[in-house]
Amino acid sequence: MVAGRALRLATRATPLARQQAAQVAERLAALSGVAVETVVVRTTGDQRASVPLWQLGGQGVFVAEVRAALLEGRADLAVHSAKDLPAAPVPGLVLAAVPPRADPRDVLVGGSLQGLRPGAVVASGAPRRRAQLAWWRPDLRFVELRGSIGTRLGRLDQVDALVVAAAALDRLGLAPERASVLPTSIVLPQVGQGALAIECRVEDEPLLGL
Repeated sequence: MVAGRALRLATRATPLARQQAAQVAERLAALSGVAVETVVVRTTGDQRASVPLWQLGGQGVFVAEVRAALLEGRADLAVHSAKDLPAAPVPGLVLAAVPPRADPRDVLVGGSLQGLRPGAVVASGAPRRRAQLAWWRPDLRFVELRGSIGTRLGRLDQVDALVVAAAALDRLGLAPERASVLPTSIVLPQVGQGALAIECRVEDEPLLGL
């Protein structure tokens, strides 16, 4: 963080990531009076949206390039979806802040779990979601689902239902018809779901203070 210079905030390129970054930028600007510029980074997970996440290596595919922007000095801080962060820290970077968490639950778009027809097709790219839904409804069939929230919702005419995070819908101001929140007793959310994680360099004490 350099005095008199705008803060450079790194984020993924998806509409949801940009909206999340904008919320953090607005708060930082209000606190510090310093302008905040967005540095958009294309991640492996976004560039290869047709490939299942487990084939790409799982966690980290949405954050590696964003973290590189921090380590290389192209950005001062980064905003991640906390659920995308691997558990192991990266040398040189620190988790600086976690804003108030949004709704961590998942949403079934297309109807209710009980109301889906026998053998209904549910789209989800998350093994966690599939496994838990299949425990309650062993008759369900599942297909892969990747891409931005808008892309996912656009596939609703091809399946009976799909699963997305409640926080994603809320942050984008979306309210799909025939959507039902899945209670945590049926689908336990991923660790960190609904929370944002702000990362910066370990030595950047003024920014850490902010």
